Amino acid sequence: MMRVRGEIYSKRSYLDKTLQKTMNILFIKADESINFNGDLIKFIPIISECSANFSVGEKIQLEGEISTEYIVTSLGKRSFEPVPVIRTRSIS
Repeated sequence: MMRVRGEIYSKRSYLDKTLQKTMNILFIKADESINFNGDLIKFIPIISECSANFSVGEKIQLEGEISTEYIVTSLGKRSFEPVPVIRTRSIS
């Protein structure tokens, strides 16, 4: 588990067809770069089952695990390649 703080710059919901659940994806700009497999990441998507009651521009703190996954794009299609994401259940 890792703890990340950052500012939301975009958000949206989508239906996860595999889990048959509505998921929320927040895109954040991390306060500090995240080292993942030797790459430093500043912007990262956060995937959560929690409701997205946050506003763009709001600062958040979360705990989660980072992995690479295919995500659903804004066009409703699967991303071309897996991207680093953080999966979390709690956001404050």
